[in-house]
Amino acid sequence: MVPAADHPDWAAAKNYWRELATDAGARFDKEVHIAAEDIAPTVTWGTSPEHTAPINGVVPDPNDEADPAKKAAYERALGYMGLEAHVKGRIDAIEVDKVFIGSCTNGRIEDIRAVAAVAKGRTIAPNIKEALVVPGSGLVREQAEEEGLHTILQDAGFDWRQPGCSMCLAMNPDKLGDKERCASTSNRNFEGRQGAGGRTHLCSPAMAAAAAVTGRLSDVRELELSEIPTPGVAGAPESALLSGLNNDAVDSAGPVIRDVDASSGGAGMPEFTNLKGVTAPLDIQNVDTDMIIPKEYLKTIKKTGLGFAAFAELRYQNPVEVAKAGTPDGVAVEVDDFVLNRPEYRERAGRDGVGTRILVAGDNFGCGSSREHAPWSISGMGIRCIVSSSFADIFHSNCMKNGMLPVRARNSARNSRRNSFSALV
Repeated sequence: MVPAADHPDWAAAKNYWRELATDAGARFDKEVHIAAEDIAPTVTWGTSPEHTAPINGVVPDPNDEADPAKKAAYERALGYMGLEAHVKGRIDAIEVDKVFIGSCTNGRIEDIRAVAAVAKGRTIAPNIKEALVVPGSGLVREQAEEEGLHTILQDAGFDWRQPGCSMCLAMNPDKLGDKERCASTSNRNFEGRQGAGGRTHLCSPAMAAAAAVTGRLSDVRELELSEIPTPGVAGAPESALLSGLNNDAVDSAGPVIRDVDASSGGAGMPEFTNLKGVTAPLDIQNVDTDMIIPKEYLKTIKKTGLGFAAFAELRYQNPVEVAKAGTPDGVAVEVDDFVLNRPEYRERAGRDGVGTRILVAGDNFGCGSSREHAPWSISGMGIRCIVSSSFADIFHSNCMKNGMLPVRARNSARNSRRNSFSALV
């Protein structure tokens, strides 16, 4: 339990924490001094949050990457993003169509102020189709309006929105069209995250605002910023947030743990010790949960009936229409060369008549949003086991909870067995 700010224990805790400092005259084996002001702002160029580069840099060349798996991932990312490497790929030359700022990530009052400092006295560029600012909460929106920030943003051409997910997840009309490019302050840039075929560049709120007023990814340090007052809250006690949350706090007895019938298996599925079936290779790195099941299919809490939705944006030429119809029957136009659409991997294609049961995938399988619909949809296709060198922790846990086996294998083992893995014990 955290004590309230006016409780004696709080003062005692602060005094103790202040004692946890380095002794005077202490020497270290190594000291590193970083001039943060000299670090160029970074943006993403690819389809994973790790695909970053400084704003004054260039898009990397896959041929410079020694790791074959990373090289393949870079090539796929550049193809999806419609970018070229090096000289033709200057980061600060990339034009954007839309700008998305806020939602649960980077929607604090400090973020809104940073955007207003860029926007004040400016207007969004003519090529910007839409620039959304979504406060992180109702309280943030209320405070921003009290400070007049919404007026600055609206005068500049930004769309001042109510709190919500908006374009972060693209589950409503706020989404990118095919090949539309967006400077976004959200925390994910996977394929189709902000709309089917949409291209997302992650950046800070100030950098997104700079993109909005210049029409391209730009270095905010090159813009003259307006001074935005940052009023404090008069009379607020230190750690007011903790105080407000814990005035009525009581000691917790901890979680309640109940015995469950282990014989039931995950999600009512029968347990297995041996699994036979066709093994399909999905040779894609960083397969995220948006790729596994797009957000358009998340309008149900049923664990069954989602098999048709798995890998929809890879599987169908018209995934949005399939999602609207709620069935592929008579609607779906399949992508013939997608591995799970090929005759040898389709349902009941296997030697024993059981079809694809094992999926061998690239590194970091199941990253992204922690949606349980992802294992539900894969399981709905009949797949019972996924082999990868690494899994996102939450996806791995969700697999185990839903009767599907995730197997971690070394890259060498995964590559050598990709076409021969037929049984697991």
